[in-house]
Amino acid sequence: MFRIFLICICASAAIVACGGPPDDAQPEKKIQLEKKAALPQVDGSPFLVKSLPADIKRLDANFDNKALLVGYSINTDTAAPGQMLVVTWYWKSLKPISGQWEYFTHLIDEDGDMMKSVNSQGDMRSKYKPQMWKTGEIIRDIERIPVPDDWKSGTLEFRTGLWAGPTRMPIVKGPVDDSSRARGPLVTISANVPHPIARSNAAIEIPYVEKAPIIDGRVNDAQWESAAVLSRFVDTVTGRITRASTELKLLWDSKNLYVAMTAEDQELLSPYTDSDSPDIWKADALDIFLQPSETGPYFELQANPDGIIYDAYYASYRKADATWNSKAKVATSTTGTLNDTAETDTHWYLEAAIPIAEILPGQLENRSFKGNFFRIDKMTDVTEYSGWSAPMRGDFHAQDRFGKLVLKK
Repeated sequence: MFRIFLICICASAAIVACGGPPDDAQPEKKIQLEKKAALPQVDGSPFLVKSLPADIKRLDANFDNKALLVGYSINTDTAAPGQMLVVTWYWKSLKPISGQWEYFTHLIDEDGDMMKSVNSQGDMRSKYKPQMWKTGEIIRDIERIPVPDDWKSGTLEFRTGLWAGPTRMPIVKGPVDDSSRARGPLVTISANVPHPIARSNAAIEIPYVEKAPIIDGRVNDAQWESAAVLSRFVDTVTGRITRASTELKLLWDSKNLYVAMTAEDQELLSPYTDSDSPDIWKADALDIFLQPSETGPYFELQANPDGIIYDAYYASYRKADATWNSKAKVATSTTGTLNDTAETDTHWYLEAAIPIAEILPGQLENRSFKGNFFRIDKMTDVTEYSGWSAPMRGDFHAQDRFGKLVLKK
């Protein structure tokens, strides 16, 4: 009898580890899970959006009339083994969910077999559980999953769902398989697929705002909803997708160019506390380059998670005048603690108001200029350098790779 009891425990543990019952199991009867403890108070605002992006792939997978997996976007539809796939799912809460539910994602090969299971990975999935959702919320759910190095199949399909104990929440409508999993992106896998290179040949139009956002480092003002978004940051030398994602937003008015950044960061590291330190770029930082004309002088503004600034004027290539003052206002905030390696970090945020009169003289007339944006992500054992328009060499000052920016009114 004792041996039978142990076998039952092990079988139950195996089911949980895979995100619900195995695919060949008989369908379970729907059960109501008892709420064992009060839900923790979690601020879900970092994961919420007011509206859905227009370019998402619609799924409308209905989970038991309680949650709707509206759709997704993905960073690429072709990839190589080892390449990072970034899937952004969009959920909508239809009614309160009781119980202790978790998220799962399965990677499926071309034969329909599950090759990898990922449970509750990512900032949103680890913190903001379905039973914490409030009715009507739209939740942005970002998963970063690399293609396994040993992936042999010509395709990789994402399937996702919700599970609690031995039960998966049933999907009553939408693209679903016979194992209560919503069918998501299908990616073509080939060892010959090159990694993407960010190229910024097309002009980015920056919207005008009548009311300026509040520069407090929170990136939560309504004005940012209409901003130009730059999110495809890649390794500055190889063009590969980097481990941590970076999203930049741009706005302007008659006084300032406004920049906001949301950056994933598992280790917030920067020892620099002195303004105009020339070493700020050697640790966590955002690095902005702006050039008023096709050739000629340009400006640089760096800032770290502590809000420390380095700014410089360049009369020509790499000829810096660090006495120049951009008069920029910069504010930052963090999810985690800077330089505390014992604490788990997830993000840092930046907002900046850069006076147009200081950096773009005359641009209110022609409203066109060049620029580039870089992210430095320092970790204990390695530092990643990513950019909006990758120079494809170790040179942030590569003016031939600056992209075109237009102030639109």
